[in-house]
Amino acid sequence: MDFKVGDIVRGIKGNDYGCTSEDMTKGEVVTVCPNKFINIKILEHNHPEQACCGIEHTHINLDPKQFELIPDRPRICEVTGLNPLEQFNIAGFEKGPYHFNGEMSYLYNSDGEIRENYVPLIINHPEKIIRTPQFSEEENKFFRLYVTGGYPFIARDKSNEIFGYAKAPSKVGNGEWDNGCSWIKIPTDLFPSITFENSPFDAKAYLEDLK
Repeated sequence: MDFKVGDIVRGIKGNDYGCTSEDMTKGEVVTVCPNKFINIKILEHNHPEQACCGIEHTHINLDPKQFELIPDRPRICEVTGLNPLEQFNIAGFEKGPYHFNGEMSYLYNSDGEIRENYVPLIINHPEKIIRTPQFSEEENKFFRLYVTGGYPFIARDKSNEIFGYAKAPSKVGNGEWDNGCSWIKIPTDLFPSITFENSPFDAKAYLEDLK
């Protein structure tokens, strides 16, 4: 990878260097040499007393292959795929939707209570995360059409068939939804963010929240 001045990096595991090894958890690229080697100023280190000349010292002519870019987003975003403040549910748990704060340091339920003990669960089992669907403006136009037509509830079967319902449907049979009254079939490639797991989706309530 080609780094640029200002990039924040860390030493990779098994790094050949001493001071700028994997114990250097944060460093800033201050120079990119003509041969693509880099000069790094140490910002954070697991053992600052052993970091040669210490924190803020610049080490020169380092092989960029021994380092990796530190993502702008918190590590938990990489692991779970979640974004700060994004609402989601956790399979098997009530009091959703949940969300992390802006720094991704605290997890809250719908009552505003901190649920720190759930964090290891979603890190180790991200498949339990049920993300709230995200929609484009074009999809919002279709939602308005279905709501106006009297089909505000959208649900997708496990077979990938998707339907609009006049009333909220319930799970029936093996991976299907039904409400015992009127429904309309929707093209399967529409609303890909709506899955069997996060169905039924209340399009009317969603559109009202957008106002």
